[in-house]
Amino acid sequence: MGLTIGGIALILFIFVELAQKQPLLELKAFKSSDFTRSIILTWIVQLALFGAMLIVPLYLQGVMHYTALETGWIVIPYALCAGIGNPISGGLFDKIGARPLAFAGLAVLSISLFILSNISVDPSLWVIILCICTMGLGMGFSMMPLNTHVLNSAPRRLVSRVTPLTTAAQQVVLSLRSWV
Repeated sequence: MGLTIGGIALILFIFVELAQKQPLLELKAFKSSDFTRSIILTWIVQLALFGAMLIVPLYLQGVMHYTALETGWIVIPYALCAGIGNPISGGLFDKIGARPLAFAGLAVLSISLFILSNISVDPSLWVIILCICTMGLGMGFSMMPLNTHVLNSAPRRLVSRVTPLTTAAQQVVLSLRSWV
């Protein structure tokens, strides 16, 4: 019921925003096919990443019986590896562009998610930590180039108005992860 009401409210919001001269969110940026493709790919990556990072701690606590503190220590490498991957991909972005970086990051991310999807009830903790590390690197090498490409692909006259749009859209997509 709540999803239906939310969907109807979102559709009404879109119609109202498109009719405004100074809209709260500049939805006309979606007329750019490059922008639309980029943001949809970003949403898909976010659903996969944040969905996995929701399930992994639940798995560690519910199935492997780690405490919340132990689980926190186990998933810290994700943030560390993402923190390593982001500046490296930022430096490479200027040299080779978004596509090769995003492709490499998505490939690494897909492999680690595939391995995680096939773990048994009693896997080695090191396998999980390795998957978490590669997910962090994949995120670092894919999200930064994709987010930068989203901003670069927006129509020039709308660039200053695209950041609130992408942030709001990402929040809507991330709220769907618990439903999907």
